[in-house]
Amino acid sequence: MPGGIFREIYEITYRITQDRLDDSGYVLTFEGATVAGQVRKTEATGLYLTPCGICFDSTEDRKWAELGAVAGERYLSGVEVGIVREGEVYCKLHDTTHDVIATGDILFAIDDGRVAKGTFTTTGAATLLSGMEKVVGVAMEPIVANTGGKVLTKLELRRSA
Repeated sequence: MPGGIFREIYEITYRITQDRLDDSGYVLTFEGATVAGQVRKTEATGLYLTPCGICFDSTEDRKWAELGAVAGERYLSGVEVGIVREGEVYCKLHDTTHDVIATGDILFAIDDGRVAKGTFTTTGAATLLSGMEKVVGVAMEPIVANTGGKVLTKLELRRSA
């Protein structure tokens, strides 16, 4: 039978990340990855802002807690990380440059795999489309400005992982 659902609703998918992830909640993208199918954190360059999912966990080396510096790097790159594409998840906020966020505000992907309150520029179709590609989701709780941390987000991603 052609078509149909090929994965479960709210299923966590796994991809190799090219970044060291010290926490869950980072916004990931396929864009800019040096190997096809791998992911990395979104960047502020404007070139790598189309989100494909939110990391479910850090890339902490589980042996590091036992062995300390002997084990090498605490957070690894080039390892699989769980990615959430649907439902509600906590996304990392930019530490110092986000506005007050109200419940229902649209959240955009910004630099370093984080989110901030987004606004659409409607000066033309190209700028509107560019803004829509950055959408991560909708804030499900209010957040005070410039506090960092995480915000509960109802995901509204446009591309599939």
